[in-house]
Amino acid sequence: MKAQPKLRRFVFASDLHYGYELDPATGKRRRIHDARAASVLLQFVKDFQPDEVIIGGDWLDCHPVSPHNKDKPGVVEGLRFRDDVRGCRSEYLEPLEALGAKNTYITGNHEAWIAQFVEKHPQLAGILDLRELLMLGDRWNLIPQGKGYKLGRLVFVHGDQLGGGDVGMAKNAVLSYEKNIRFGHIHTLQMYTKASVGDDEPGKTGMAVPCLARKQPAYSRGKPNRWCNGFLYGYIRPGGAFSDYPVVIVRGEATINGVTYRG
Repeated sequence: MKAQPKLRRFVFASDLHYGYELDPATGKRRRIHDARAASVLLQFVKDFQPDEVIIGGDWLDCHPVSPHNKDKPGVVEGLRFRDDVRGCRSEYLEPLEALGAKNTYITGNHEAWIAQFVEKHPQLAGILDLRELLMLGDRWNLIPQGKGYKLGRLVFVHGDQLGGGDVGMAKNAVLSYEKNIRFGHIHTLQMYTKASVGDDEPGKTGMAVPCLARKQPAYSRGKPNRWCNGFLYGYIRPGGAFSDYPVVIVRGEATINGVTYRG
């Protein structure tokens, strides 16, 4: 029997938006992240045992330091960024680190708010730093905002650098990068394939990967959107070819490879 090639397993999860906001109706604290969807991810990776874990950005929402909340103290009254950082680390980063995989954290536009906050409050330089706050140490490869991470023939980015609007971002990503590209940022599942000529020449594919955040944060004011929960997993073959599969989580539940995970 011919030996099977060694496959490298990966998981790409983006836009957890870990943190809390105030419910406009009650004034009480509520999650911005979707704990049920994130639980499905953690259950799956424990079974899947990936070789690489890639966080696609906006893992922290950074609501207390958001520039959109400038001069709005009532919006963040009683909320503590320290609590968000500690909760994100203990509830999600530590379980992912326990897998023993190679870990990569791509910085998103929400994490970039930390640096913007420090620019206005330079006395906090060295204290408010993403790597230090989340205690990433040398366990995580930290990718700066706007940069990408290459794995085989796939390129992963956060997505805030892509144009094309919510509807056309997968297409614009492929046409701009001319690569197989995976990203988050727009909180929905979207795909595009650029055609190729000839049976042996594959086309380029782009995919927006769903989020792990609640689908109706306060700022959305109840407006309909295209958001859905989920993540991406797959395999890299020797030479860089890949097979990857988006997971869509509905009401905290997803069936993957015949196994149902419930958050």
